This record gives sequence, C-alpha cells and structure tokens, in this order.
Amino acid sequence: MNTATVFGLSVIMETNDDVDRAATFLSAVGLAVEGEDGFVQVKGPSVNLSIMRGAMIDTPPHGGLLIQLQVADVDAAAQAAVDHGGEVGWGPGRTDFGTYSAYVRGPGGLTVELLTPVGD
Repeated sequence: MNTATVFGLSVIMETNDDVDRAATFLSAVGLAVEGEDGFVQVKGPSVNLSIMRGAMIDTPPHGGLLIQLQVADVDAAAQAAVDHGGEVGWGPGRTDFGTYSAYVRGPGGLTVELLTPVGD
C-alpha cells in the first residue's frame, strides 16, 4: 500500500475543442477561471481542473469528464450554463441519491452535475 500523503488533487482535461468556450461554460456555473490562449485553470473549492489543447504526452480517447458541483440554486446555475453554451442533458429534478440535480453538457465532452442536497 502506498503511504504517500496527498495534499491536493488536480485533474487535467485535454481537448481538441475550443478551450475558451469550455472556460466560459465553467465560469457560468460558478467556478473561478483564469488563463488564456489554449490553457486555462479552473479553481474550485478543493480541486483544480486544468483544460488544455495538446497535452505533453499522448492521451487515450475518453468519454468525457464529469464534475459535480454543489450549488445553492440548481435551476439558476443550470440556466446560466445554458446561457453560456451548455445543454441540459437531464433535470433539473430530484435524484435517487438525495439530491436535486441537473446534468449540463459543455464543450469538449465536459459534463457538470449541479446539485444541492435535499431531505427525505
């Protein structure tokens, strides 16, 4: 077993899509976005996501990336994502997992689940 201590996690998403469109989409759902010219960093409360065109190593094709974001108002966040190039894939609605959620598709195979916990 690995006994290394991990202090943070970064996820890098390599895309051939328009990085600026992805940045605008993620900004619309409430994340702080910085960078330009084919590379942006998305600063979340506990994880960083980098989106870039052309990784330093070959990356295999993948089915996309799902990010879950807990938000105060799922309906408003989903509408903001749609207003900035997103497409609602499911919801908003109550899930079997105790959340009120919407799944919004963005550029480059990126999907964001916007959620808020709900009581029974």
